[in-house]
Amino acid sequence: MKGYLSIAAAIGICLMLKKAKPIRAHAWFTRTHEAITEGAFELLEKENKPKVAAFYKNYHAELLKGCSAPDKEGDPDKGAGAHYYSCANAKGKALPQQAGYYQNRLGDYSKSARSMLEENYTCALNLYKNGKVSEAMYCLGRAAHFIEDISCPVHTANMRYFDKPGNAHNAFEKHANNISRNFPAEKFDKRLLKTYSGDSFENAANKLCTVSNKHAEPISNLDPIAFDNAVKSMVPIATQNVMALLMKFFDDCKAENGNYLLDGKMYTFKNEASGELLTVTAKGIALEKADKDKEQKLNLIMSDNGTFALKAADGGYVSAKLKGFDYPKGDTAGAQFRAAALGKNRYRITTEASSFAKVLACGKTGGLTVADFDPGNPTQVWILNK
Repeated sequence: MKGYLSIAAAIGICLMLKKAKPIRAHAWFTRTHEAITEGAFELLEKENKPKVAAFYKNYHAELLKGCSAPDKEGDPDKGAGAHYYSCANAKGKALPQQAGYYQNRLGDYSKSARSMLEENYTCALNLYKNGKVSEAMYCLGRAAHFIEDISCPVHTANMRYFDKPGNAHNAFEKHANNISRNFPAEKFDKRLLKTYSGDSFENAANKLCTVSNKHAEPISNLDPIAFDNAVKSMVPIATQNVMALLMKFFDDCKAENGNYLLDGKMYTFKNEASGELLTVTAKGIALEKADKDKEQKLNLIMSDNGTFALKAADGGYVSAKLKGFDYPKGDTAGAQFRAAALGKNRYRITTEASSFAKVLACGKTGGLTVADFDPGNPTQVWILNK
């Protein structure tokens, strides 16, 4: 359906909502996520990028599977309020920002659409650099999911989803699901190449969030014309941003920029604030000053998801509680961790035990701890060296 919605159509939306069966909240439904991702493939061809298009040609299925996976039940990145990245509420009032990060709907900096973009992208690059190309493309699709989420206006304005008639979040995404394929991107905004360059996703995520959020207020008023305008505007913009992400990944796969980790390699983990290293002790893993006579390198064992376990010299794995070591039998993996590359061998590390919401940090007393993500805090940044 092209063109603006009529007033009759607006009434129809409300009637459909009254009859609709309850459904889970997503920032776009699966069909819209797939339309945006497929549109990015097509835009690569349209923009005459044969090398980049060929790089992805045999992996469209993996990318499409990944682009909707974080909304599935049981997925580690699914969670109420987590797929938001909100710069202002529906009335246009600015929301908190810290060190370039906006919060999710619950007022947390992790997990958010931005933090999960960063972590899934790093997982994808980890996997590609370790020769697991199919798995890398699936994780890259997951990263694209969060670019697409930030392009959804209701997820930049803390507009909560309810399974009930008249809920703007529900109504808008259902409408987008029906018409998103009618609005392909006609061309690529080349300025996005600079926006997506470098080690940080701050410019990309925040610029996209600001553009997307401009549609939030009229959507919140259930304005049918606003629904059409938002889809016609944001689906092509999302498509261009996903193409920019694909271009960035292509370049990063060819580069040696210190933003990926290698399976089976020994690493030191140095806290950026304290300068201390993760150290194997009789009681478990601890933070201590550099000492060549102590065990201060850990073997990084990577999973097919791009997450990793940390293995000591005696075969024990760092435990989920960071106290003592686990000695799993057979192919059982140790406690998993996930990294977000920050550039120059610097990483934020989240824990599977917290559903990848909390981060490893140097605590106030100098010990190793797990904490809420506090953007810009150097106690939560780790420098990894082989």
